[in-house]
Amino acid sequence: MDCNEQKFWESYKKELIDPIDILIKNQQDIAACKLILSGIDSLAGFYSGRMEIGHIKETFIDFVEKYLSKFNSVKFTGKKLINSKTGKEIKKLSEILYFIFRNDLIHDGMLGIGVEVYRDKDMKVLWTGSGIQIFRVNILGFFGYYKQAIDEYGKDLLIDDILKKNFSTKYNMVIGFSFGI
Repeated sequence: MDCNEQKFWESYKKELIDPIDILIKNQQDIAACKLILSGIDSLAGFYSGRMEIGHIKETFIDFVEKYLSKFNSVKFTGKKLINSKTGKEIKKLSEILYFIFRNDLIHDGMLGIGVEVYRDKDMKVLWTGSGIQIFRVNILGFFGYYKQAIDEYGKDLLIDDILKKNFSTKYNMVIGFSFGI
């Protein structure tokens, strides 16, 4: 990264973390979850160098599987989950994070029935399910894991030439829009 990209990255990391920290401290867990999911979307764009409209699902899931892989370490033993829009089975928890949490919160502004964001002081706990609640994500664990993913991606960004190129591609697009370049 050149010095302008490095300055951007340092500022960008703060934008990805600081507002969420404030929301969590003020017990605004749904809003915090929305920002985390939006942050993952944004990071996935830099990770992949995504320039065109579309491919958001693929890049989101790729980023989650690379940097938030713990979401797929939990075995889902419930009944088959079928995506009502595509008719395809959802098999991985990274897909649940995308379809059920990200899409509902970002597109609909709320979570569906049986889905919730909750707090557990054991930050190692990311998911639970019980009774009528089908999927619950621990905002404290999710935020901690998200910050760790940003750090790991940042370290990889310094040494991986493909990630550097992808980041620069997206950075130049963002700067171009901002300054009419």
